[in-house]
Amino acid sequence: MKRIETVKQKYFEVLKSIHCKEMGDLCDKEFCACSRLAEIRAYFHATLPEKHRNLTLENYIGVTDCGTNLSPKSITGARNKICQYCWGISWDKIKEQTGLSETKDIVEELDKRQSILPYRYDVGNSVVIYGDEDRPLGRTLVASLIMREAIKLRKNSVQRSSTYGWVNMATLKQSLVKEGERDNVSLDVTNYKYADWLVIDNITTKEVSVAQTSIKQRAFMSDLFDPFIDARRKRNLPTILIFKFDINEHYKMIEEGLGQSVVEILNSSSTCKISLEVSDE
Repeated sequence: MKRIETVKQKYFEVLKSIHCKEMGDLCDKEFCACSRLAEIRAYFHATLPEKHRNLTLENYIGVTDCGTNLSPKSITGARNKICQYCWGISWDKIKEQTGLSETKDIVEELDKRQSILPYRYDVGNSVVIYGDEDRPLGRTLVASLIMREAIKLRKNSVQRSSTYGWVNMATLKQSLVKEGERDNVSLDVTNYKYADWLVIDNITTKEVSVAQTSIKQRAFMSDLFDPFIDARRKRNLPTILIFKFDINEHYKMIEEGLGQSVVEILNSSSTCKISLEVSDE
């Protein structure tokens, strides 16, 4: 996990100049709200992809950076599952209970509600995000919205020791291979393996496919990646997996290329699965 001290101090100075004047002597220096908010923003900066770090559910409208429109079913389904995973209630149910219809108002209502992510962490509920290959579907944004809520838990003292990781599959694969070849522990791999919350992004068919590899190479990669995921599962650490293809169409490839531990995540009834698809219109 990246060091945040310098970035945190910059955010703190900005927040202090705005809010400390309002609080004056009422500010609790030991539990300074400005410091905690600066820390959260610093972790947004250090963990989330740059183009997504300032986006919230209010910005999730089903249009990708490339202008691709998601199907209404995908938009509704993603919102419902994000909310169900983070707050234990679907987007549609919130609308029904409150009578709210504006996205901004619903997001404000969610911010008032207690997050159930501490429970998701305790039991190790993972997330799988997937969709058609070679189409921009906003998969990384969905993962970013969930990770953002996990980082916001730092408002509570119990969650202030949490660690976060975000890594592309190609980078992780390379790090695992280097560690295996050198037969010594890699700090990067260790940080990812034991991060309290981890996103593995850009899992493509190219990274997973074993069709062009030898049996020896196939076993080598499986022996590297499977123990990595297994170690996280045994510690009940939530992992957010972003597949750049439809997992239902390439199930066997996933099993052969990534190992049994990933398959167990896919098959688990406690895993939150978010499927995205483009609009036919």
